Amino acid sequence: MSSSHASIARRLLVGQACLLALACSTVDEESEPCSVPVNWADYFNPDSQLAEDHDALEVDVTDYLTRDLTAGPAYDLGTVVIPVVVHVILDCPESDSPTPESLVPPEIVDSQIAALNRDFGDSLDWANPHCYARYGEMGPDCTQMSLAAPPCLGFVLAARDPYGKPTSGIEYCATTDTPTWDIKATPNGPKCKVPPWPRDSYLNIWVVDMESGVLGQSSFPAEPASQDGIIVDRRAFGDFATLGVGAPDQNRNYGRTAAHEIGHWLDLYHLWGSGGTGDCSGDDEVGDTPPQKSDHAMCTGNDNSCDSDEDGNIENPPLFDLCHSFMDYSYDKYRHIFTAGQVERMRATLCTARRRILGSAGHIPPVAGGDAWIADSWADVGDEAGVAPASGFVFNSPDIWMRNRDDGTHDMRHQQPNRSGSDQYIYVRVRNRGTDRVTNATLKVYWALANTGLGWPDPWESPAGPDALGGLIFTQLVTVEAGASVIASFKWAPPVPPSDADLGASTPAFSLLARIETAPTLPYGMSQPEVVGDLLANVAANNNIACRSVWVVGEPVASTAANDEASTIVVAANHTAALQTVRVVVSEPNAHAALPLARDTENTIRTDQLLAQKLKTGRRGRQKPDSGVLLELGPFELAPGEVRRIALDIDSKLLKTLKPGNHGLLVQQFVEDGGTSKLVGSGLIGLTVPKHHAKPPKAKSIRKH
Repeated sequence: MSSSHASIARRLLVGQACLLALACSTVDEESEPCSVPVNWADYFNPDSQLAEDHDALEVDVTDYLTRDLTAGPAYDLGTVVIPVVVHVILDCPESDSPTPESLVPPEIVDSQIAALNRDFGDSLDWANPHCYARYGEMGPDCTQMSLAAPPCLGFVLAARDPYGKPTSGIEYCATTDTPTWDIKATPNGPKCKVPPWPRDSYLNIWVVDMESGVLGQSSFPAEPASQDGIIVDRRAFGDFATLGVGAPDQNRNYGRTAAHEIGHWLDLYHLWGSGGTGDCSGDDEVGDTPPQKSDHAMCTGNDNSCDSDEDGNIENPPLFDLCHSFMDYSYDKYRHIFTAGQVERMRATLCTARRRILGSAGHIPPVAGGDAWIADSWADVGDEAGVAPASGFVFNSPDIWMRNRDDGTHDMRHQQPNRSGSDQYIYVRVRNRGTDRVTNATLKVYWALANTGLGWPDPWESPAGPDALGGLIFTQLVTVEAGASVIASFKWAPPVPPSDADLGASTPAFSLLARIETAPTLPYGMSQPEVVGDLLANVAANNNIACRSVWVVGEPVASTAANDEASTIVVAANHTAALQTVRVVVSEPNAHAALPLARDTENTIRTDQLLAQKLKTGRRGRQKPDSGVLLELGPFELAPGEVRRIALDIDSKLLKTLKPGNHGLLVQQFVEDGGTSKLVGSGLIGLTVPKHHAKPPKAKSIRKH
């Protein structure tokens, strides 16, 4: 057996399809949360297709994690929505047996989905030192909280089935002859045939009564589609504690068995890697999880099962077992973190091995006819109501992404272009939430120099030339099946923006605009007529218009900034026919942007003479960060068609707190009118932090074998 396959075999003591006996009774014995896969031998066999497929996916995940994609902070991908179908299958042999609906009612299913959104969400509130009180126990240990990171995944019950029909996302089935259960096949009882729904569109969860106290199992991404999904025992399915009802198993009462199994579904292994063989040689393929020998039930936060390295050297400081991780077996009240490394691995799997689910319409209610659209965010369901976006909105569509090479249908993470004037690749996902095929959708993609006052049709249809502010990139007719999506791609060389002798050469930043037109004349098939000069209103009112902010990385501004500052360019513009009074705000994009703001930093602006006079702050007005705001300018007036560029110099003291590389800053433009403030534009601009600015990395504190 090859060493690579031996390593796979040691790691995969979790996961997939072993035989489960269904019974409508409660088991009081101690539970074993995860069981051994029935096809375990296939992982040892170097000639098996399963081992080959798993190796190939591991290469993709590793490549994703190690390659410098310069994609900016975690904000780039956002909170991804995963459609879920729950199959409740219970054996009820007697006529007066409880029904599956009574044993696992919709309220329990809803509580489990809510628990997943709590544990996989975009907030770390649940991982603060006070979280013990929330889960029924107060404790002083906070050391493991520093490793926590938000997965930014959302789970929603399916709203449409594989045939395009409305659904609750829950299937109930009662069997009458106690069939054997296997995730590989349906139960063999005559009344219950429940195959998995397509894994490219749904996460399948089976709720059953499992044998021998086993609480859950999961498939890994390499498994065949017919075996894909997770199984959760009825006793451990649902957040009984939050519902305030008695749980069948008081140690598994927060719905965290499903979180553990979904971790496996996204290619996470147990923390001990080798399945608890009594040594510390196992590896879970995650760099920030300490080694440990086996699983836990209770969790003190002070257990250290691997207190020395392979040479017998005692750890100093000690590296405690990560029993608060979802990937341990600890009781539910103790488990509440994924580490940053575990999150990175799950996101890598989602963008590679499970990338097709990113285009799923499973959570979107079907509409009559055909409706081609492009999502503005992962939470978007295509039902635009014309309501103005909130102040935190940013043009960052997940259905528009770029790659430095032509691999965007295989790796769907957005990759910032790496140099101006060279060929890059643009990908646009076009969805169809309707019940009929769409055959008349014309996709048009435009570029514009990034600014926060983007309108329509200017600057996207600017005249071509060296001073162009925008232009059409490509047009393509697309056909989209009902409930499906297609990806269009095109090669594009980002233009080199004109330099500014006064402000220094800008870091090239652009906005991409994708439009779907289904008619040759006005209003081009839009559900609401477009407003000239107000792109944000048009995006809010029409589901077939979306934007993405991009910037060219690796090209720091050659500015005149003093004190070893780094610079980026902010552009404010008025593309309407009326005078506007505007305000420009530059801030962190969100809490996960890895941009810690120091309170004692001073960031500098440099503008042209005319804008400096309008601002009354001089050519180098200073602004101090406050509440995540790096810069706030205005109010000041912009005439119709006026475009102003502002250089933002980031204080060197702040730069030293940042990791080297490329960071995204959120830039928003507001129009002031009669005491009200209206958001009219929002985008991301790039800031490149050179290595000599950055805080030196800490020495590795997590030992891995």
